[in-house]
Amino acid sequence: MKAYYLTQTSFRSTVCATLSILLSLLATQLSAQIITTIAGSTLKGDGGPAISAALSTPTGVAVDGNGNLFIADQDNHRIRKVTPDGTISTVAGTGAYGYSGDNGPAINATLGSPSGIAVDATGNLFIADQNTHSIRKVATDGTITTVAGNGIAGFSGDTGPATNANLHTPYAVAVDATGNLFIADQANHRIRKVATDGKITTVAGTGTQGYNSDNIQAIAANLNTPSGITVDATGNLFIADALNHRIRKVTTDGTITTVAGTGIQSFGGDTGPATNAQLANPTGVAVDASGQLFIADLANHRIRKVATDGTISTVAGTNIQGFSGDNGPATNAYLNNPSGITVDATGQLFIADKTNYRIRKVATDGTISTVAGNGTPDFSGDNGPAINAALGSPSGVAIDGSGNLFIADKTNYRIRKVATNGIITTIAGNGLFGFSGDTGPAINAQLAGPTGVAVDGSGNLFIADPDNSRIRKVTIDSKITTVAGNGTAGFSGDNNPAINAALNNPTSVAVDGSGNLYIADRTNHRIRKVTPGGTISTVAGTGTAGFSGNNSPAVNAVLNNPTGVAVDGTGNLYIADRDNHRIRKVTPDGTISTVAGNGTQGSGGDNGPAINANLNTPSGIAVDGNGTLFIDDTFNHRIRKVTSDGTISTVAGNGSPGKDGDNGPATSAQLNAPFGVALDGGGNLFIADQANNLIRRVSAPASVRINPSTSISACVGSSFSLTATAINFTPTSYTWTSQPSGLSASGASPVFTAPSVSTATTYTLTVTATDGTTNVTASVNVSVNPLPVPTLTASNPLNGTLTSATLTASGGTSYLFSGPSVVSQNSISGTAVANVSGTYSVTVTSIAGCSSTTSVALPGTDLSPTIDLPQANFPIGSTSNFLVNVFEVSGLPTSMNNVVITITAPTGYTLSFDNSLTGIIVSGGSATPVEVDNTKWAVSAATPGVQLTLTINSGQFIPAKGKATLGFSLTRTTANSGSTSSITVNVKNDAAKTYDGNTTNNVYARIINGL
Repeated sequence: MKAYYLTQTSFRSTVCATLSILLSLLATQLSAQIITTIAGSTLKGDGGPAISAALSTPTGVAVDGNGNLFIADQDNHRIRKVTPDGTISTVAGTGAYGYSGDNGPAINATLGSPSGIAVDATGNLFIADQNTHSIRKVATDGTITTVAGNGIAGFSGDTGPATNANLHTPYAVAVDATGNLFIADQANHRIRKVATDGKITTVAGTGTQGYNSDNIQAIAANLNTPSGITVDATGNLFIADALNHRIRKVTTDGTITTVAGTGIQSFGGDTGPATNAQLANPTGVAVDASGQLFIADLANHRIRKVATDGTISTVAGTNIQGFSGDNGPATNAYLNNPSGITVDATGQLFIADKTNYRIRKVATDGTISTVAGNGTPDFSGDNGPAINAALGSPSGVAIDGSGNLFIADKTNYRIRKVATNGIITTIAGNGLFGFSGDTGPAINAQLAGPTGVAVDGSGNLFIADPDNSRIRKVTIDSKITTVAGNGTAGFSGDNNPAINAALNNPTSVAVDGSGNLYIADRTNHRIRKVTPGGTISTVAGTGTAGFSGNNSPAVNAVLNNPTGVAVDGTGNLYIADRDNHRIRKVTPDGTISTVAGNGTQGSGGDNGPAINANLNTPSGIAVDGNGTLFIDDTFNHRIRKVTSDGTISTVAGNGSPGKDGDNGPATSAQLNAPFGVALDGGGNLFIADQANNLIRRVSAPASVRINPSTSISACVGSSFSLTATAINFTPTSYTWTSQPSGLSASGASPVFTAPSVSTATTYTLTVTATDGTTNVTASVNVSVNPLPVPTLTASNPLNGTLTSATLTASGGTSYLFSGPSVVSQNSISGTAVANVSGTYSVTVTSIAGCSSTTSVALPGTDLSPTIDLPQANFPIGSTSNFLVNVFEVSGLPTSMNNVVITITAPTGYTLSFDNSLTGIIVSGGSATPVEVDNTKWAVSAATPGVQLTLTINSGQFIPAKGKATLGFSLTRTTANSGSTSSITVNVKNDAAKTYDGNTTNNVYARIINGL
């Protein structure tokens, strides 16, 4: 799932604009919310190891010539196949109860509690589909057909086509070597035969339930609920005549006899003649290659063997009903209502250990093991994808801050966790009903039908363990403890430690932001609260079942089997008052009221006030950050929503129990007695679809959002980017339009860069989804604010007396000064002090956050040069030395690295400069050398002999009222005698470098004469 948000990512300020989010910017629904299954499956472990799979009342087994094992998985309404490598799969049945699919793939067909199977020599599979009163056939290409039974319970059709005949609860099938099919037509008390030409006949039984005689024609004998059948290599038929407690044999001439059992329901006779032994409801028979007969002696929880000499013995099971003994002698193992049996070509015995939900194998050495089934009819899938796992009446869900999903897997006596990668594991409960394990690892503990879960902000998990009358806690280190309830069902303990209190069928828990734990103490008709310190109290309910107390203290109100609790972010407590068909609310001050449901059981009221609507045994509730309430309307098979304005609607479920509708609109889907709801941070809704053994998710509404959701500021003339965010749908293109400018821009990028704005503009975004719909829109209004108009003045120029000036700005609410030397500034009053000449600027910001800048020149003192040359007369070929002084006449310090001097020689004279010179004798002056600073100057440009540009080295300076000096020489070359010329010195760029406010008087000319 992708999410896109529209966010301002940049802006530049010249003119300020305010961007405000319009109402259409709120989540705009693209299409109906979609429902999917995220945990739970009817696969029951398919594709994985058979010993990890969930079987539900397996009643029949068969083995083909390749060693594949077939299982009649009765209550899963499937035929399962276990390959020799131990992998299980479904070969017939979808898991849904029914009759459909003929002439199509068997895996797409529905079956009705299949109880018996057989495989013929070519690999065709025959199914006793007992509750559809038909025999189905799966050909080797996987196609299913009906070969006997018209689907109507009854008896008819003998000597005609088998598909036109009536059967009544056919329970077992067998195929002989020539392809004849035999049916244990249980409720007709007959054995029927379908010949290879498709005609059906009765081969044993009169239709009268009971026992009359042996050694007569089988069609004259009475049978009593025949439940198992097999054929030996010579064509003899063996019948498990269940309620006659006998095994009957029909020879090829049609004579019936008893080969095991006296007709008395009991156990006895081992090591003696089988006909003297007692059996108890035998339901399965098999014959091995040597003619030994094996009996599933169901109510004795044993497998019996009749040797070829007629002696009976026990080969598996004891007198104890249960499960034990794997990997040991089969005769020491416990079985639980074994109902079906088969033998493979090597003599290995396979047992449908019905109420242990397993298939057991007895090897030829007598060792027993489990080859299919994990012992729990609705548990499988740990450490694999949650959508392939089996759940057992999931009755509560919770989501932690990281997005992990927790499931109260009620009849599996476990808490399951689905990580964000979709993998499911067990985090609490060992699968055994009971109470144990406190202070140890949670996965080793026993739970008793957990129905509610909640997670606090620290990641601790709380479990409503109703049949233990306790609330359990699993800490982040996976240790389990009891935090409320002493294990005795009842009411006691308020205002004392919660672990000493009595609870009665607590079904739901919730935790608030302060760590207070709330308990729906269902059969006490109360809501209890446990503080972080462990003290328990009642916060709603008197303990009497009924309805009263609205708009008064909740502790005086009457509740009726409250089963769900939730707490919102402001401390309001919500109660699913199940048998009052209402949702109650307790405010932080303890006042109770009804927020949904009028108290009449029903389903009406959508799109109107929730308090006028009908609910039907609401069982779970959740509340989101906006105060929207979600209700498990359990026997309306819906999830209802109450918005903050009190309006109720349906968000999932069409009101018809079932499980259809995945990947479509949630309101068109079927739910089946939903019992728990939770919300994640993205607004996705999770549903414990209890009777479907699924966890469903309803995606949050598809929408597009522009962030932030409050007004933001930018400036007209700036360019800013907006980023769109699509929520719960995949976008393919984005189209922006503007009014009144008429701009239109489209593309695949969610980022839009708006042009500079100068007038009020509305930008509208339309996002197109990959499915072609274009009804997701959002808009942004841009309103323009005026620019500030700044002013800036200087109080005075700088000179030797006025060494600083005050700069004053106006036109805004805040000010920021910059320039060569801002000594101090006040951003509120708009004043600053400067002590160096130059250009100063101020940035003025208005109350709307828009800014403008202006500047002012602050005048300062001059840099003045002089040239010393007492003798200015040049004979031909003579050279004279000059001294240049650069004065800071007003005495202000000046950074010398910004002083540039240009010396220009007149025509007919040649200029020279020695950079290493530190002293010079000025021509016509004193004979004593004068100090010069030539080493402090660098030649930056020169025309040899004609012009020289010098820059003071970095770091040099002219002291206050000081000077900088340099010396150079001039040689007369071609100047005419009697000529008069000028040598010039120019101090340049002073104003730009802040040293000089006047550049017009910085040129000095010295007249020289050619003699």
